[in-house]
Amino acid sequence: MKHWTLRTLIALTLGLGMMACGEDEDDVSVADQPLQGLAYGQEWQVEGATTNAFLSDESEFWVDAYIGAPSCSAFGPGGDRPKLIISVPRSEGTYRLGLNLNMTFAFMNDNLVATDGVLIVEEVTETSVTASLRASFDGDNSVEGRFVAQICPE
Repeated sequence: MKHWTLRTLIALTLGLGMMACGEDEDDVSVADQPLQGLAYGQEWQVEGATTNAFLSDESEFWVDAYIGAPSCSAFGPGGDRPKLIISVPRSEGTYRLGLNLNMTFAFMNDNLVATDGVLIVEEVTETSVTASLRASFDGDNSVEGRFVAQICPE
């Protein structure tokens, strides 16, 4: 009887502890707003995003998101403002950011890789990908909202 009570208490403690740890991981909500926040401590809001055919592969798009308006025929707006590099799966669904799927705050020759957050791929067509993202590296590098990336041809 004594061992049964001890085992029950241990199991209950472990179970409650695991539930408490899982609460944050269940939060997959993303604000319904244009992708915005802070990048390198500067206010940042997406004005345009494109895929990079050379750096994309069969499972993920490489998406560059900019403050200025990008085009498929040229590199994005100048390097004097931060941009985001987002790994976006080609399949619709909800994805947790981590080491295998992440987002990078890029500015000049500096890259900060965010592995904390969630990416919701809402729609993939032949010409665009629509997604919502909540990602954070630290207090000076955190974004949340929705974006549409133009799929650039090879």
